[in-house]
Amino acid sequence: MTSTALRGQIWFRDGLAVEAARVNGHTATFRLRSDAAETLPMVIAVGEDAEGNGIAAATLTDLTIPIHGARLVTMALTLAPSVVPGGPPPRASEDRVLVWRKLMPVSSCVVVEHWDGGSPTRSFVVPEDDPDCDDVAAECNPAAWHGVASAGAAAHPDCLTKTNGVCLLGSHACADGNFPGGGECAPQRSGAVCLPDQLCSQCTDITTGCLANAVRTGFMTMPHIECSFPAEGGLSLCKDKESATIQLDHFPAGQACEQPLITSFAAGDFATSSAFGGATMELTGAQPPCSFVIRWKGGNRTNPLDMFDFGAIEVPAASGAVLLPLVLRFNPIQVSTCGAVPASSCQFKDMPLDPMWACTH
Repeated sequence: MTSTALRGQIWFRDGLAVEAARVNGHTATFRLRSDAAETLPMVIAVGEDAEGNGIAAATLTDLTIPIHGARLVTMALTLAPSVVPGGPPPRASEDRVLVWRKLMPVSSCVVVEHWDGGSPTRSFVVPEDDPDCDDVAAECNPAAWHGVASAGAAAHPDCLTKTNGVCLLGSHACADGNFPGGGECAPQRSGAVCLPDQLCSQCTDITTGCLANAVRTGFMTMPHIECSFPAEGGLSLCKDKESATIQLDHFPAGQACEQPLITSFAAGDFATSSAFGGATMELTGAQPPCSFVIRWKGGNRTNPLDMFDFGAIEVPAASGAVLLPLVLRFNPIQVSTCGAVPASSCQFKDMPLDPMWACTH
């Protein structure tokens, strides 16, 4: 069984447990507590029948919970038939609600639709670690209950493919519980991400081991970013020498890159910061046309004998994104000699004929 995608605003639950209260007369009372000043952006109350089906709903936004004292907030439930994905709109304004539950760990998802003038606004409250509440760990489509995706449409890339001579991130057709899938690898439809051509020659499926080995053994012959940081005893950052600027020059006039993301091959996921052998490296926002700062934000290296670490930086732009291998060199220096050594620095090592730069035009 699959579900139709519904657009709306998504809020993550502040806890997995479902707050429940019995109706006394015509009233159900919930008591919300907080140890610190807090405003809940979205609160959804659902009235259920004896079988646990949602039949009424109310929403409340920006609810401030006092630390000292108390306040009473009253909400009136509105009768709400079930949300029907792909179903016809109502003839008049109305609210609709749908609750579905997960078992491991126990929690639930809820969506409330408010229909007005033939178009809905939707609010979802879901668990962050399983936003579709389908109890599937190997998610192909984390936004759909037991979702599926055709080649190139999976939420996460799992393969490399070439199109018109350009190496691109792609994905196989898959289903929740069967990810990564199999068959044809197609470029990601969510946006082209170009990689050095050499990576497509060495890796077909995306695995941390294959990409890490390809970069570690072959970075000198592919476009990459190489950064050098002084490290006291090979472990600790040098104060005032924790940052270096990265400058890319492959963006045509009038275009600029956007916020870059970084990953170590050990971490896997791209974010604004990532850990490299204990050292957390962070990227700042980009300045036009495309320069940004990499900063040793904190943490110590765990192995003073390992001077090198490897990862990647994804640089998005309006026309697509490029994924550049990253080589980090942690130069060991004697303790308390930071002032006498060169500052941190980065160099962009280019291969101008590599077709990956098609994604910046």
